[in-house]
Amino acid sequence: MDEDNLMEEECDEKREKILGFRPQSETIYNNLLPYSSEIDNESSVALSLIKYNLPRSVLAKELRPGVTHWSKQLLKYIRLYGLKFSKEDHILFVKLYIELITMPNVEGSLLEIFFPVLLKLLKKRKLLSRSDLVIEWRPLYGLAKRLLDSKWAEAGLEWFPSSLDSHLKSVISTCSVYFPSNSTQEMLDVFKPLLCPYDMTVIEGLKYMDWFLPTIAVSEEERDLSWRLWFKELFNIWESIHNGPSFELNLIVMFARLALHNIGHIDWAPHCDKIFTRLLRIFRLPVGKQNNVAMVSLPGSLLQDAIPRWIVAMLGGPSSGVVLDHIAGMFKAMESYYYPSNHGYWTPSLLSFLSSLCYKFVYRIHKERYKKETWHGQTPESHKLTDSEITRFVEIVKPATFLALYSKHHSTSPSRTIQLLANIRPELILPDLLEKSYTALETLTEPHQLKGCLSALVSSMRAVMRESKWYSEGRAHVIPILFRALPTIDSNDMPKSMAGINFITTCFSLMPIADCSDAVSREADMPERLRNLCLATTELPDFVILFLDRVFTLIESFNREHSTQAVESGNDVELKWSMMEGVIMGGIGASVAIILNQSSPEIYKRSMDKIFQFMASRILDGAGSLGTIMHVCGATARANPELASKKFIPYFTREIIGLFEENPGLQDEEKVDNQLHWYLVVLSGICKHSGKFVLEYKEQLLDVLRLTLEMKAKRGYQQAAGLAGKLLYNLTRFYETDHSSLNPSTKNEKLPVHNWGHCISPRELETAWHIPSEEEINFAFDMLDEFLQAELKRLKGFAAGEEDLTKDELLRSLTIVNELMVGAGQLIPLADDEPVEIKGRKNVSNLTTWQVKTLSYLTQYEKVVEERSETTRGLRQDIFETVRAALWKIMDTKEDDVKSISMIITIYCDCLSIQDSSRAEFDKHWQIYMNGKRAMRDLMRGGKKHQRLLVINRVVLQHQLRTFANRRKEYRQINHDGMMDLVKLSMSHYSAVRIQAQRAFFRALKGTPYKSEEHFLPLVLEALTKDPVEDHKLMKGAFHLMLGEMDSRSFGTIYPEDLTSRTICSDMVADSASGKHPYYLAYFHEWDVISQTWPAILKAMKSDRPSMVKLYEKMSVKIQTTYSTIAIHVEVSDGSTKAASNLLTSSSAPNVDSVRLSGVEERCDSLYKENLRLYEKLVSDMLQLLETGPLSWIQRNFGVACINFIIRWDVPLPSRVTRFVTAGLVDDTLLFRQLCICPVTSILKKQERKRKIVYKSPEEISGIPVNRDEVLPGDRPDNKIMQYDSANLPTSAEKYDSTIFIEKTHWSYYQWPSQLKTYALYDGSYKLDRTIEEMPDGEKEIFNKFMDPSFVKLLLKYHALENIKGRDKYDAKRVELFKGVFRNFGDSILPLFQSEIVELAKDPQESSQRCVAEFVSGLVIGSKHWTFEKVEALWKWLLPLLETARDNVSAETQKDWFTAYGHITQNRDPRKLHWFLEFLVKDPINGKGGSYMDGARLYLLMGGIRQQEWRVAELMHRILADVEPKLDHQYKIVRDKLGSVLATIFLPDCTLLGNHGFYAPKRDAFIRRVFQRLSPLLVEANLPVAVQSDTDTKASSSGTSAIPNFGASHELLTSLSSAEDLDLEMEVDIPQNVMINLQHGLQKILSDSSFAHEDKKTAMKEFLNNQLMSSDESVGIAPTRNPAHSKRLQNSNAKTDVEDMDSEDSISAVDKERNSAIRLLKTLMKFIISGQRSSFQPNIPCVWKLLPLICKMSPVDTQGPDEELHHDTQRSLSCLAQSYCPPEQLVLAMETVQEISGLSSWHARYTVLKFLQIFIYNNLFTLKERPRCVTVLRDVILKLIADEQLEVREMATKTLGGLLQCGFLKIDENLTQFIDCNRKIRVKQKKREKPQEMGKAEYQKKLRSRHSGVLALSACILSNSYSIPDYLPDLLMDLSNHLHDPQPIESTVKKTFSEFRRTHHDSWHLDKLKFTDDQLCILTDLLVSPCYYA
Repeated sequence: MDEDNLMEEECDEKREKILGFRPQSETIYNNLLPYSSEIDNESSVALSLIKYNLPRSVLAKELRPGVTHWSKQLLKYIRLYGLKFSKEDHILFVKLYIELITMPNVEGSLLEIFFPVLLKLLKKRKLLSRSDLVIEWRPLYGLAKRLLDSKWAEAGLEWFPSSLDSHLKSVISTCSVYFPSNSTQEMLDVFKPLLCPYDMTVIEGLKYMDWFLPTIAVSEEERDLSWRLWFKELFNIWESIHNGPSFELNLIVMFARLALHNIGHIDWAPHCDKIFTRLLRIFRLPVGKQNNVAMVSLPGSLLQDAIPRWIVAMLGGPSSGVVLDHIAGMFKAMESYYYPSNHGYWTPSLLSFLSSLCYKFVYRIHKERYKKETWHGQTPESHKLTDSEITRFVEIVKPATFLALYSKHHSTSPSRTIQLLANIRPELILPDLLEKSYTALETLTEPHQLKGCLSALVSSMRAVMRESKWYSEGRAHVIPILFRALPTIDSNDMPKSMAGINFITTCFSLMPIADCSDAVSREADMPERLRNLCLATTELPDFVILFLDRVFTLIESFNREHSTQAVESGNDVELKWSMMEGVIMGGIGASVAIILNQSSPEIYKRSMDKIFQFMASRILDGAGSLGTIMHVCGATARANPELASKKFIPYFTREIIGLFEENPGLQDEEKVDNQLHWYLVVLSGICKHSGKFVLEYKEQLLDVLRLTLEMKAKRGYQQAAGLAGKLLYNLTRFYETDHSSLNPSTKNEKLPVHNWGHCISPRELETAWHIPSEEEINFAFDMLDEFLQAELKRLKGFAAGEEDLTKDELLRSLTIVNELMVGAGQLIPLADDEPVEIKGRKNVSNLTTWQVKTLSYLTQYEKVVEERSETTRGLRQDIFETVRAALWKIMDTKEDDVKSISMIITIYCDCLSIQDSSRAEFDKHWQIYMNGKRAMRDLMRGGKKHQRLLVINRVVLQHQLRTFANRRKEYRQINHDGMMDLVKLSMSHYSAVRIQAQRAFFRALKGTPYKSEEHFLPLVLEALTKDPVEDHKLMKGAFHLMLGEMDSRSFGTIYPEDLTSRTICSDMVADSASGKHPYYLAYFHEWDVISQTWPAILKAMKSDRPSMVKLYEKMSVKIQTTYSTIAIHVEVSDGSTKAASNLLTSSSAPNVDSVRLSGVEERCDSLYKENLRLYEKLVSDMLQLLETGPLSWIQRNFGVACINFIIRWDVPLPSRVTRFVTAGLVDDTLLFRQLCICPVTSILKKQERKRKIVYKSPEEISGIPVNRDEVLPGDRPDNKIMQYDSANLPTSAEKYDSTIFIEKTHWSYYQWPSQLKTYALYDGSYKLDRTIEEMPDGEKEIFNKFMDPSFVKLLLKYHALENIKGRDKYDAKRVELFKGVFRNFGDSILPLFQSEIVELAKDPQESSQRCVAEFVSGLVIGSKHWTFEKVEALWKWLLPLLETARDNVSAETQKDWFTAYGHITQNRDPRKLHWFLEFLVKDPINGKGGSYMDGARLYLLMGGIRQQEWRVAELMHRILADVEPKLDHQYKIVRDKLGSVLATIFLPDCTLLGNHGFYAPKRDAFIRRVFQRLSPLLVEANLPVAVQSDTDTKASSSGTSAIPNFGASHELLTSLSSAEDLDLEMEVDIPQNVMINLQHGLQKILSDSSFAHEDKKTAMKEFLNNQLMSSDESVGIAPTRNPAHSKRLQNSNAKTDVEDMDSEDSISAVDKERNSAIRLLKTLMKFIISGQRSSFQPNIPCVWKLLPLICKMSPVDTQGPDEELHHDTQRSLSCLAQSYCPPEQLVLAMETVQEISGLSSWHARYTVLKFLQIFIYNNLFTLKERPRCVTVLRDVILKLIADEQLEVREMATKTLGGLLQCGFLKIDENLTQFIDCNRKIRVKQKKREKPQEMGKAEYQKKLRSRHSGVLALSACILSNSYSIPDYLPDLLMDLSNHLHDPQPIESTVKKTFSEFRRTHHDSWHLDKLKFTDDQLCILTDLLVSPCYYA
């Protein structure tokens, strides 16, 4: 349970006097418990025990079990009592745990215990200020480095729990508040050198900055020393990075936290346009049809937390208006995505963002206006949110909120959002919500809308009922809405019924139900509003009765047949329906309970009579019905137990007794009478909550029990036993008796209507507890004496053989015992038997705990127990022993009686206090409480005020929490016997018994004391030695005990690489026992346990049955996913002991003088030796089994996996282990070989000899002074030493040995560290060529194996085999193996590999090439510390090998070699690898091997060169010089790779903090150079796109050039109308009359030529296909390419890369240049695509030069004739459009767009409009802030909307509509004037005018102008896709006037109205209200008239 959920009271002087100290905070709910007076003494005892034993355990260096036990006790103390200790103790506790978590080599499992305690202690920041507590950051940084960057963990020599990472972040973030004020600069000095944006270390550096850097500062001095040191610098970096890399997440989180903690100290207004533009991009909303590339890779979690926090923190002060304007713009841009019909992947993100934004906003209001001030400061008065700002914010988010209410995502977040907004501005939210709710309730046929409104009403009901100056009309709507909600309760629609019941329940939980109409006559001066409300309450009694009628109808629908069939059929649909029934049943019970509790006495009596009448006149037998009826009866009794008892108990007891009198044989019937069963159910419900009033009917109830408990019918005695148990529960439990919404003392103070919505705080709560009286306790014991003792006597007789019971009789007795035990669980005292000795314990710490009492606090209880001591003191023990004796009698005589045995196991759980069912019920109630609290809380006002019922539930939960804490830790005889029996039953022959016993055993195991497993573990180990065939069930049970509880979701298909993975996947960790608390015997985190269990498991894995094999696999995975390193040598730091001593010697420390510890070191030494002995024994036993025993493959795999886990860095490993796993590398079994690689690699890492480390200053390395005051990332004179310089390479031994190599690529890029750790120069101390005599034994084993030629040959043979078809890939584990071998043994073993590797390199097979790649990679990495001579010799051999391998590379192995090359160069000084790098850059495009090999060489070049990032600028220049002339390569595969190579080359071309590198190549100069080569494409005014690709080389042969190349203008085509017709089939679909004219005209042109008739036909055909399809001036005609023609072109394109290009000789020089330019453009577009994600600044000014050309070349068709060109243009345009454009480039971008809009190619004009749709949205706010850009864009769009090409006009219309919709443009005077001027242009000729007066050209011009006005009008209409603003009806009427205009205007009008009808169809019943009757009539005629369908 989270501490946030513990509401704590502030301490005062009175508490200080009582306790002796001023507590930090207390749990206020303890004061409301019936035994609250005893809790102070109880907590004082508990605190004394903790303060004495916790530090004592630390001083004794007993981390386990001492410190872990008392840490859990401290956590328990905080949960029960809060932070109920002094500030001094609080600080000392924190300091102690800080020291504990930062101890060197502390176990990960201990951190899992210490972290939650520390978080609990520091959770309430207000209690400890920075003046009280200071925490040093460096120890925590060391802990983080150890857990996240441990070299031992990476090598598999240390294992940590997978859950530590998230806890570590929380701990560091929480502690960062208390870091010293001067620590920020120290952190920056450590973290900033990591910020190389090209390296993965930037993620590490920014992560640490996010975790560690403090942002809370309370003075200007602190701000100067903290965040002001880094904010501007990091913010500038964020502004410089435009492509959304993953590390941007940390920056945004930091800025959000900084903004929150420093409101008013940072002016965000100048940055708003850039911030909101980039935040909007994170949503990844789809815009346009080209939005097909995700340009931002940040996680959606940012939208739920960091981004809303940042936005809200920017508000306030002078710049608040600017921020609110941007928020309004953001929601305007996103509004259409909130519409229910616009549903997609973006919906969850938008909903969560909206909810989170409102939550953060309201919480800020709470902090500024209602929350008490704390030490870390408040918002300055000048920057607090004003009322007007709050109102504007609500108005901004209101439209999106109401749209989200009907979302199809079925999320509750819109309801929570409405709740938040209704609390701060109810007058803006509630009227609309109520109006929508009325509409939804009137149309029940739309349940989706109805459920959304009811859900919102439930959340906002507290605001609706609240009387406030802002809104007070809400109460008047409550009763009308309640009556309208009644019909929602419908058995035919369960979800709708649940929504209605939930709403009614919520309403009545906030309002007393009483008829107040009589007050109208009493109070003459009552206000009118109150008078009407009082009069309306006269309907409440009738409503309650009507509601009960609906409920009873619903209950009757839960018939037995349906429910039973649903469960028995196994049909998923029916089961789901049954689950909904379960929810409805709970809802009905809760609703009836609340209504009856809230009802006035008169209404209650009337309702009770109604319920009684139903119960007395009905007989239901369905399980659902009976369960609901019991809830209803219980609710009736709980509301008024006196009246309910008097009404129900006499009647139903009399009826039951009468049934037995009428039918004396009723007890012996096999089937229970339905009427009798019904009466028992009703009576059970009533008796459970009747309190002391059942005493009046004691004899009648006892008579009923005497009759019914003896029944033979199972359902009968089960219900009777349940009645007895509920009666005992009622008599012996504490529970609250008054659940109304008002305190008893205030119920009659004023009118009930005044108390609607009334809430109280815990301080105001008046409780009315049922406290068991002496008479009730005696009654309970009387029942036990009569009924329990009778059954125990019967069972004792059966166990002794004196009485023979049938199975049914035995089950009846056990059922009665169980129900009585459950009902009287708190009544029966705990057993007082003797403790059982645990011999394995050697602890010196006290492992007891304090007693948490509940019932035992009562004097009457102690009195009764004392009086009945003969029967009560040993009752629990007596029950257990009796049932245990019966169990073993059953096992001897009736072992197949599974039901009885299962019932005994249940009784065992009661006897051993394994409260599983109670805990599940508690968790359920806690979740209900939390949901109710969230649903109804007032976040703005905060505080602790809630509905009284909710506060009562929290108090009851506090009592239940205490009952669970009252579990004893002593291991007594009853616990011992119970655990032993459960172990035996867990290995039963019957699966049902095994499963239940195992479940009970695992729950009990969690509560067993330290080392108690020594008693029952031998039983399991013995079972594992049995024969797997004869004792299959026994062994299966034993394996399940070893395995523990499993989560089936955690195990799917297990692959070998999963089992050997070094990284544990958190998804494979089970949620229960296998997660944080691995309670299973196979791994008990104790050496003495696993030293026994692992060898036993290994020996027992003998069965080959599928079920057992599956168990073995689960066991392996379970151990792998939960294992964490167990300490052998326990170390406790001096800081920890000092902190413990301080805690012991504090002012309030108990018994300080008695703390005397001796022999601590001796005990620690003894423990170390014992642990070491057990570890060595485990290793020896496992190895002995693996070496000698005949084991199956499963056993061998399990054994070597266990060996892998127990190899440690801190303990020597026996040589036997090394020899065994090394030999396993060449085992015959694939999986065993793979499993052996990991331990061998770990051993090699463990054996690694350390080379001397030295620390150098930057000046020593660079040789020049370093300016530390100025940060200039990138190229600088002081880091030039890091650059690759071919003129200064270490090409000799002398240079090599004297060079300081800097291996890590990130060093010095951003900033030099103060001291750089590097290897010392070669001095001969690091010896490589060692003899075998110089090696330790472990190394000899590996060396001897690898010096064996047969071993090496076999190893490579196996590595070169294909393992799993389709799953094999480059294996980093094998690379690590070879790396370790050559690192440890140098080149001494290399000759044995060389010949084999050479042969494999020649083999083009995929597996052989992969083997060579892995070997070469490991060899080169392992040669890191070789001498120059050895390295030089190595490369002399390697380079020819690599050449051979590269020549044999295939498509399957390209990626393997790419990875290998990257692996080789990663984190290596390029000077060390100059041989390899020179090999890579040498002539990659040489044509050798064809285009495929050229592409492969380029691909591998990228793999090797990109890991060097910014350090190889010279090589980048050389590569660029080599590839630049070949960018127009003829083959696509090469061009694809060239684009990626260019992106790699220009990766460092980036400006950070104003510094632009000067070593690397620059894109600007490059594009300027290559742009000249694109000149053939620039000079063509009308570019025929279809023929410009190299894919059409053959089509552009010599015959084509003889045809005149005309621009297909309108004038030319119309002049060809008089020619002779030619019979010619065309491949262009155009009108027939136009086709005839074109044919005639073309024949005329060709009539004088020498073409034959057939040649003319061919020429015409080609001419028309090439010219007409690219015509720029064909008005109104959109050519459609013949599909057959397109298919032929596509097939031709597919052959591009395999065709012979010799035909180029026959192409003209002009065509060659043009084709070359097109190919070059394709490469550049691929460069744009590749660079968009890799480059941090993809948009630079020179890139805009390419945009016009790309737009020209982009085909309008969905698929152009050149697929590659079409694909590249679309992708590159999409990348450019989605990219973030720096503000300084926006003017250039707009000028480019303006230029394109004036091009003659309508393709370019059309394409730029599609481009603008996406570009503007992705740069929305930066563009809006620049009026010049807005003006240019508006003019361009209005110009193109009047374009001569129809397609351009239509696309401009869509673009204009989108910009209006997102708020970029507005319907202003300019746009209105444009519309009016153009649409009013007259086109039709008047009757008096002659036809010739208006020429065709003028007609077309006027038609275009008029059409443009109509299109703009259409855009204005369609920009409101789902809403009806005030101006829209008039626009629709204006548009209707153009319905009969000429085409294409008429078509535009029809399409507009059609689209309007589609988008407004769902909401038309509301939208039509915005129109006048005349407008509505006209609009209806338009939408349905015949002309609409014409």
